[in-house]
Amino acid sequence: MPFLPLPPPSPKDEHGFVAREFNRKYRIPADVDPLTITSSLSSDGVLTVNGPRKLKGIPERSIPVMREEKSALLPGPRK
Repeated sequence: MPFLPLPPPSPKDEHGFVAREFNRKYRIPADVDPLTITSSLSSDGVLTVNGPRKLKGIPERSIPVMREEKSALLPGPRK
């Protein structure tokens, strides 16, 4: 997972806001579907890009989810 540090937003000066940008290119591995790539930018300027790899030779399967009527949380006051 590549990490690209970004500077925090620049403050406004006497002429307006200062903007900075950069470009970075990466090759997408052949076993990653480009349509599944996601990215997020944290409040402190860390860009995270995720691209899940395709599973080869492993058949897809469904896993049933059993719903229980009881709570998984312990009773008591919330903090």
